[in-house]
Amino acid sequence: MNDPLTMSFAVRLCSADMSCGFISVTPVLDNRAELIQQRLNWYHQWLHSLSCQLQKRPVPQDIFPLLLQQAVELTVADILSDAIALAPVLYDRDSKIMESVTTYFPPDMHSVGPGR
Repeated sequence: MNDPLTMSFAVRLCSADMSCGFISVTPVLDNRAELIQQRLNWYHQWLHSLSCQLQKRPVPQDIFPLLLQQAVELTVADILSDAIALAPVLYDRDSKIMESVTTYFPPDMHSVGPGR
């Protein structure tokens, strides 16, 4: 998957972090721009690695970006609705985000299409 596409997905996830308050408008100890850049870099590296792994599945290359985009958008909804908590106690937030994207990505092509 090309870097501009994975970066656009990273921007979408990072914007959800900003919208829900995970990245504060006025951080107490850090610089907001640096926090955003760190988060963008983390998402981008992780999504690039994930896309390399997922592309090993039998998924047609023409619909792969759409499937990953849908998984990211559903994860963004989880972040914004607090289904993935801002400051969870019982789980690691980043692990939950990674789990969410991979869960929403169809496990195989039999689960994609009309009536599925």
